[in-house]
Amino acid sequence: LIGGLFANAGEAWEFLAFQRRVSGDTFSASNVSYTTSGIPNNLATKLAETMSIKDFGHAVSNVANLKLCSFEVGALVNTYGYITEGDGGQATYLVQAAGTPFDGFGDHELPNNNVAVLQTTDVVSVRQYGAGMVEYADDTDAFNAATLASFPHTGNNDLSIRREIYVPAGDYRITGTVYVRKGQHLRGAGDGASRIHNSVTSTGRKCFHLGAGISTGSPVNDPGGLAPIISALHVEGGDTSGGTIYMAVAGAQARDLFLTSSGTAIEVAGGDTITSRCIIDQGLTGLTITGQNHIIDSCLFYSMNYGFRVLDFSYDIQVNNCHFEYGVYDDFS
Repeated sequence: LIGGLFANAGEAWEFLAFQRRVSGDTFSASNVSYTTSGIPNNLATKLAETMSIKDFGHAVSNVANLKLCSFEVGALVNTYGYITEGDGGQATYLVQAAGTPFDGFGDHELPNNNVAVLQTTDVVSVRQYGAGMVEYADDTDAFNAATLASFPHTGNNDLSIRREIYVPAGDYRITGTVYVRKGQHLRGAGDGASRIHNSVTSTGRKCFHLGAGISTGSPVNDPGGLAPIISALHVEGGDTSGGTIYMAVAGAQARDLFLTSSGTAIEVAGGDTITSRCIIDQGLTGLTITGQNHIIDSCLFYSMNYGFRVLDFSYDIQVNNCHFEYGVYDDFS
C-alpha cells in the first residue's frame, strides 16, 4: 500500500493519525517501526485522498485533513486544531449521511459527500468554527455559525439553541452583525484579551444584536427563552450611527465590556435590561436608552461627546455608581 510502505490500510490509517507528531518520532505498526523523518511530507495527504476509512474514534491533525478523508457514516473523528495543532479549534465530529446540512464553519462536507458534524456541549469556542484563525479575515460568519444565528428558535424549552459561546484570547474582525440568541452567553477571556475589531461603517449596522436570529437576511426577535448575555470582550470601532451592542429584549445583559471608538457603544430598547461594569471610551455616544426598567450599574464613560442619553418614552431607569469623565458636550441628558 502506497509504494509498499505499509502492509495494509490499518497500518496506513494509524500513521495518518500519527502524522501530527514531530519529525524523528517513532511510529510502530505490526512490529515494524518507522520514523517520521523518513516519510514524505505529502504522504498523509496522499493517504487521505486514497483511503475509504471505516475506523471509529480516530483523529486527524486539522480540518483541512478532515475534509480530505472519506469517512463512513457513524465514524467519530477528533481533530487537534482547526488549522494548526493547539490553535483552540480542536473538536470531535460525527460523520452523518450525504445530504445533511452543513455550514462550512462547524460542519464540513467530505469527498464522499458525507458530512462531518461538529459535536458540541454546553460550551463551544468560536475557534471551533474557524474564527480568529486568519489575520484580517472577516469572522462574522464564523461567529454566527457558533451562535446558530440562522437556526429557528422555538422558545423557552429550546435546548438546541442554549449554549455559552467562548471567545478565547486573540484578535477577531467583525464587519457585519453577530446575533446572540436568547439563552446564550457570548463570553470573552476578559482583561482586554479577546479583542474585536469592529469595522467602521455608516449604515446603522449593529455589531452584536442580542436576543435575535436572522431569517431571509433580516433580524427576527427570538420567542421567549432565557435572557442573552454578552461579557468580557474588548471591542474597538463601530458604526457611526448604530449601536455596537444592541439590546432590545427583556433581561438582556451586557457586562464587563471595554468599548472604544464607537458611534453608539450600547443601544438599549424595550425593557428589563442590565448594563454593568462596562468601560465606554472615546466615542460619539456612550449609551442610549428607550423603554422602561433598565439598570446601569458601575460603568465608566470616558471622553464621550454624549455620555448617557435617555430618549423619549423612557421611565424607571436606575443609574448606580457610574462615573463620567472628560465629556465633550453632555455627560447625562
